[in-house]
Amino acid sequence: MSSEKQKLDSLWNYSLFEALARRRGFRLPRGCKITKAPFGYISDKEPIPLSELETAILCWTGHGVTGTITADLDHTTHFMNSFIGRTHPNPCNDQHQELMYIDDTGAYLYRPKEPTRNVEFQTPEDREKIITSFKDAKVKMIDGRPQIPEIALMKSNYFNTNKPGTTAFMPIVDVSYEYMNVVLGSCAFERWQIVDDRNGEMCGLKKWVDNGYLNGPTVPLSWLEMAAFNACMSTAHYMVMNISLAATAMGLGGWHYGGYVTLILLGGTPLTNGLGFRFITGKDKMPTPVGKDGFIESLCPPYVKDMSEAVDKFYDMKFGSKGHFGKDYVGMSPWKDKEMPKKIEIPDAQSKEMAKVFMSYVYDTYGRCPAFVDPIFLPVAYAAHHPDLDFYEKYYPEEMVTDTIKDHMKVWHGKE
Repeated sequence: MSSEKQKLDSLWNYSLFEALARRRGFRLPRGCKITKAPFGYISDKEPIPLSELETAILCWTGHGVTGTITADLDHTTHFMNSFIGRTHPNPCNDQHQELMYIDDTGAYLYRPKEPTRNVEFQTPEDREKIITSFKDAKVKMIDGRPQIPEIALMKSNYFNTNKPGTTAFMPIVDVSYEYMNVVLGSCAFERWQIVDDRNGEMCGLKKWVDNGYLNGPTVPLSWLEMAAFNACMSTAHYMVMNISLAATAMGLGGWHYGGYVTLILLGGTPLTNGLGFRFITGKDKMPTPVGKDGFIESLCPPYVKDMSEAVDKFYDMKFGSKGHFGKDYVGMSPWKDKEMPKKIEIPDAQSKEMAKVFMSYVYDTYGRCPAFVDPIFLPVAYAAHHPDLDFYEKYYPEEMVTDTIKDHMKVWHGKE
């Protein structure tokens, strides 16, 4: 069995284009079974969980820190929510999309520390940071594998979802911060006239429309919210695509999937506690996920007193004295001129007031914020495991299974 460094070096040398060409879904883990046509197969092999090294590598490819971004925007009022660079892009580089993974020991968040330099990986020796940083990066949310009832899944996913030995990588998207960023930026820079297309109201902003300050295009509230939703949701798909390509290079089995009911999975029904998230009920009488206490807390009540406080919290995170555009910021900056963050013109008091009025209007009108999309959602997942190769030998042409998959147990686990 090769050393950890040798394994990392082999991945660095694996062709991206080879991974793209050979990526496939290998859905049958060791120890699982398919009993319905066209297959009839029961795996008699003992499940083998991913090693800590395998998990660390997949977490890093999905959500790892790579240094700082370039932040090269031609804007006076800067939209970037952070300078931290990751293996995937983020809308406005918002850092409130999380990577959760679930294995036999529990449910964890992967939260690596901030970068120590602008380009974190510069030499072959730097690659070992993927391993050394992982121990501090994992935060346990739930002890033991969460029980997910079959009613939360599509029937086609019963046979291999959340089974012993498998690891599910599930991005958790918090849209509330990017939503706030868009609203504050639109007030300060874009000057959008945001209209509630359900009732024709100007979302509390009529005074600034009438006095000519908000003189930009008219934007429907539903469009603004869907734009923020789609931008944040794309991050989750970037994560799982990265993970699937890494799994291909490592010779692991796995598959992309949705087909689960987020409401049930997060614990929003009496059927199961699921992942134990907190829900509120808006004026639509529907349960809305807003966070998991102590771990993921969106910019919504009950995690803030009201939406005015939510704006203050966001503003302080970004423009406060210790925010990345603040006068006392000490973190990594992407520019040669380390005083550059302090030179950015920040939104003025009027823009902040408009954001508070707007956010309060949405919450007071709909009993939730955002009004039409959930603050927290899980759009897609990737399951990684060790597949039963006898199944694929029985049912598929030989060229479907790469040598990397065939040799995985020997190379990564020292087993024939």
